[in-house]
Amino acid sequence: MLVIRTRPLLGFLVATCIALNVCPQAAISEENNAGVIEVLMKDGRQALEDERYAEAYSRFTEVLALDWNHPHAYDLLQQARAERDHALLRWEGDARNAESRRDLSKAKWIYERILGEDSTREDLRDRVRRLGRQREAAEFVRSGMEKFILDDFAGAQIEFEQALAISPKDTLALQYHDRTRQKIAASGSLASIQDDSEAWGRYLDALRKLRAGELAAAEQIWTELLIQYPGNDNILSNLDQVRRRLGNGSPIATDDE
Repeated sequence: MLVIRTRPLLGFLVATCIALNVCPQAAISEENNAGVIEVLMKDGRQALEDERYAEAYSRFTEVLALDWNHPHAYDLLQQARAERDHALLRWEGDARNAESRRDLSKAKWIYERILGEDSTREDLRDRVRRLGRQREAAEFVRSGMEKFILDDFAGAQIEFEQALAISPKDTLALQYHDRTRQKIAASGSLASIQDDSEAWGRYLDALRKLRAGELAAAEQIWTELLIQYPGNDNILSNLDQVRRRLGNGSPIATDDE
């Protein structure tokens, strides 16, 4: 008895279609779409779970472009939109709280995360730029406070002025800059220079050159002023600062030497 083993009907039909070059392209395309939709839905659900709402929204929108009648994509799209709105409000509150604690790095990171979800927030883009300047200024404020604690008021003043040149509204820099000026005024260290309008103008010019990065020019002015006002604490401190930045650690002569 002869036994003939036949292939399943689907396989037979596919083989026949291939042989006759009349494969149902619509059926193949539908099968491919089903695989793509499955991947998109998986990625969208993961993005939604990870609070990557813009990505989730995009994935579910792509699914609906392939199958407008998908049973879950539309509902998940609406869920992503609602959760995103609530999350953006929560994140912005967290960012402002971080700002109030002067945790500028965290605040900047949260604002950038919000912008990743809503690129229309130009106000937050400006805020991110301002926070970047504040972070830079904060380094000068920190250095200035260290000098202030050590009673190096002239050195502290330079640091606070550098901070204010970058971020003029920095409240901490403003506060300590005023306190530093009061300390200097009480010590009389700058009084003699301030009484000399020409010398005081050159002193301020040196500070401006320091802020502009013209370190050699600032050093030259303070060196000349030191000849005119030997032993002046402010000039000595300024020279020390500028020479440290120039990498020139040579000691500064004083009246005691």
